[in-house]
Amino acid sequence: MRLHAVRGIPETDLGDRPDDEFPERVPPAPWRNRCVGLVWLSRPSPDTPTTLPPGTGRPLTVLNAMIDYRETPVGGYHEILAAPMVRVGARMRFNCPFISVDSKPSLVAGRENWALPKVLAEFRGDLADAETVTATSTSGVRWRVSARIRAFGPAVPMSKRFTIWQPFPDGELRRIPARLSGRARAAVVRVDVESDRDLPNLVRPGRHAGLLVDPLLASLLAPCPTV
Repeated sequence: MRLHAVRGIPETDLGDRPDDEFPERVPPAPWRNRCVGLVWLSRPSPDTPTTLPPGTGRPLTVLNAMIDYRETPVGGYHEILAAPMVRVGARMRFNCPFISVDSKPSLVAGRENWALPKVLAEFRGDLADAETVTATSTSGVRWRVSARIRAFGPAVPMSKRFTIWQPFPDGELRRIPARLSGRARAAVVRVDVESDRDLPNLVRPGRHAGLLVDPLLASLLAPCPTV
């Protein structure tokens, strides 16, 4: 059960899906992708979860994103994620305890390459048209997230490097270098969340300031030791 060993919040539980339901081999890291992305920050709650070791630090904010991948090593797919940011020493690090896609190859790659706890969902709506987009669980714990988008203003260049820290099934904590670049417009995002478990503490309901990035170039490199 190699895929089930990756840690995440209850909403990322694969349920009783056997590993042999998924592809056995997927492209290794690094991945360089072309996509359209909606990103927004939300304020953490006292109960915002991470999968980092105890004592690592409290989340300072949460990065949320919904992404339409157009070109990847496994083809096009959709994704939603939530990644709290914590202070580690003098630097900021992200941790991703929730991420969902509508692609089985992407699910396997996420769990095997980067210990990202991807789970399957159904997606509706088109980010490029700046309309309402919705993700609904199709396995394990039931949940639903809907985002209504109002983008405005000119598109301006943006670029950001950051690091994700993930615990791997072998017990090691590894860092994953990542980079985003593209052209971004300001956006207002109104978010609705349905779940009886941890997700509302990560993807916070309500009105948030965000960015609609089109095109978005996203790179995720191979994991390496944190020390």
